[in-house]
Amino acid sequence: MNISTAIFVPEASAEFSACDPNPDRLGTSSDDAEDAVHIDLWFRDRDVVTAINAHPESRRRTDYIRTAIRIGILALQQAQGRIDTESVRNEGDRLIAALENRLAQYQDQLRSVLGGTLKEYFDPNDGRFTERVERLIKQDGDLEKVIRTQMELLPLSLRKRLTAR
Repeated sequence: MNISTAIFVPEASAEFSACDPNPDRLGTSSDDAEDAVHIDLWFRDRDVVTAINAHPESRRRTDYIRTAIRIGILALQQAQGRIDTESVRNEGDRLIAALENRLAQYQDQLRSVLGGTLKEYFDPNDGRFTERVERLIKQDGDLEKVIRTQMELLPLSLRKRLTAR
C-alpha cells in the first residue's frame, strides 16, 4: 500500500483549483485516490512560512513540505509511544550484545580469579592444601599430636568410669 499525499499552495496562475477533488489532475491514478489525502493549508507561523518560502515555488517546495510533514508525523508518533518494531528490535539486539559482552568479560575475570585461587590451594608443588596435609600427617604432625593426646587421656577416662561403678 503506497500512500501519497498531495499538498498544494493555491496560486493565482494555477491551471486547476487547489481544492480540485479529481485525483487524476493531481498526478495520481484513481486507484490510488483511497490512499491519498489532499491538504489545502495556510501557514501563519513565522518559522514555518520562512522555511517554506526558502524554497522556490516548484516541485522542490512541495517535496520539502511533504518531507517536513512526514518527519513531524513520525516524531509525534514516537512521542505518543508508537515506536516501530524495528527500533525496538535494534535496541533489544544492542542490549543483548552489550550484555553478552559484559558476561564474557565477567566469565574471563571469574575464570582467572578462580584458577588463581585453586592453584594457590591445590598446586601439588606449593599449594596451601598440600602444605596443610603435610603438617597434619608428618612425624610429630598436628594429627599425631591430637591422637596421642586422646590416647593419653583414654586410660584416665576409662579408669574414672570403672571406679565410678
